Order: sequence, then structure tokens, then C-alpha cells
Amino acid sequence: MRKQLQISSAVVIVLLAAACSDSRSPTSIAPPAPAGNAADLDRAAGVHSTAADFDAAVPIAYYQLSLGFTKQTAGFTPPVQARAYGYMGIALYEAIVGGMPDNRSVARQLHGIGPLPEPKGIPYDWALVANGALAEVMRGLWGDKTNKAADNIAALNALEAQLAAHYSAGVPPGTNTLSVSVSGNGSATGSINVN
Repeated sequence: MRKQLQISSAVVIVLLAAACSDSRSPTSIAPPAPAGNAADLDRAAGVHSTAADFDAAVPIAYYQLSLGFTKQTAGFTPPVQARAYGYMGIALYEAIVGGMPDNRSVARQLHGIGPLPEPKGIPYDWALVANGALAEVMRGLWGDKTNKAADNIAALNALEAQLAAHYSAGVPPGTNTLSVSVSGNGSATGSINVN
């Protein structure tokens, strides 16, 4: 069973790496050019948007960055990277589940996860929420006790600031502040042990 899990993890990593290295798509982690999307229209009309109103540029940027981290950070073998992807996926899901009306949190089913912030029925910018959540969990995964902690944290801070600047444009200040704070953004000093 353990060998099957390792093989499955390796296959998933290979498929993800192949998908991310497709020569037809850009490999840059820069955010997309601003476009008039449903979230912009909803925001202008004062309608609460859902997570589905936003594109996948934020998670894609962080997962691309994590591939680079894995290559330069000691100890990040394919099984460890697979667990890191799991942590990133759970953090992302739990951060934006409030913006997915038909979905429910899985936090109670996971050992060691305490109470999580819940949406307060006000509009959030789910791209900003995702940005803060992924930056926060990745600081714990690739920071602290790794051989490249300072470089990794600097790259994460730069990506987080770049995406925050892009997605904050046109967002009311209160929504911006709430979206960033609900994700737990900002002050991670600990680490998550994936080894």
C-alpha cells in the first residue's frame, strides 16, 4: 500500500510538472493583464461575488513558484513535494470555501486544525484571500529551517506583493483589508513539517 501511494504521488508530480512546463503556455508567474470579468462587474454593481468569479492565476503562480522551491530546497523529494501540494490545496480550499456556496469546510475532519476564520456575510475579494492564504502556508513549508529559507521567503513576499497590487486595483479599501486578514496573511514565523 505504501509503495502504491509513493508511485501515485510520483505520477501526480510528473503530470503536474509536465503540465506546468508545457511550452505552449508562458512560464512567467506574473499576473494576467486586467480584464473585465464577472467579479469586476459584480463589484461595480455591489453584488457579492463567489470564488468562481475569479480566474486561477493566483494558485497557478504559487504552484509554479513551489516547483522552483522544490528544485533548490534540500529535502524536497517527490513524496515531500506531494505532501506540500496537499497542504497548499487544503489551505487554498479552506480559505475560499466561504466563496463557494455549495461547498463545506473539511477542517473538522482533519487532525490538528483549530478553528478557522469564517466569512461574515460581507463581500470578499477571493483572489486576495487565495493570495494571502497560499503565501502564508508556503512560508511555513519552505521557510524557517530550510537551506534556502531567506531566498524562499523573499520570493514569496515579492509574489504576494505583486499579486496583491494587481488584484487590489479597484477593490474598496474595506473589502481589501477584510480579504487579506481572513486569509491569515502576513506574519508566519513557524514551519510546517512535511518530512
